[in-house]
Amino acid sequence: LEQVATLLHSQAASVDLHPDQSEALVVRSHKRPPAREKKVAPVPLLTTKLCIPCLPVRLVLRTRLFAQLQHVLHYPLTLITSSAGSGKTTLLSSWLHSSSLPALWISLNAEDDNPLHFWSYIFTALNTSVSGVADLALSLLRLQQPPTLETLLTLVINNLAQSSAPLILILDDYYLITDPAIHQGITFLLDHRPATLHLILSTR
Repeated sequence: LEQVATLLHSQAASVDLHPDQSEALVVRSHKRPPAREKKVAPVPLLTTKLCIPCLPVRLVLRTRLFAQLQHVLHYPLTLITSSAGSGKTTLLSSWLHSSSLPALWISLNAEDDNPLHFWSYIFTALNTSVSGVADLALSLLRLQQPPTLETLLTLVINNLAQSSAPLILILDDYYLITDPAIHQGITFLLDHRPATLHLILSTR
């Protein structure tokens, strides 16, 4: 009985009677307020990776390929595949410089083969096109225990669906991405994308 009484006392709120005010009661709860979800340190992003590359001094315009690229708005996904050094990046950047189509560019490297890095760049790039479209997803992504990627992408997709303007997202050097979780996220994005979003992957 003493153990039960001790346990009940430890779990109960304490009640103090003010000596100068016999009818005033002060209740102090022993329960701690819920801890806030901690966030990991933001991933430092290179903003230059979000810029369309500058054109070389000597440039051969590939008008036939330019004409084919103009059809990307008819497809959810366009793959640009070729061997190293064949000019994939130059082709896409020169096409964009000569086109009025709205496009986002991300130059990928080996460090981006990590879901936190990869989607931080994706969400940040989308924010530069449609202000605030991925703010919540980006904030949730930085939690120590973030929601599932499908949840984050659902938030972004729903926000993108409110815009009627077409948008092209280009991921250059996508062959460097090998993480299955990233591939699954891209698949989810393509399966549920709004009709205005079009993805171009440049790879080997």
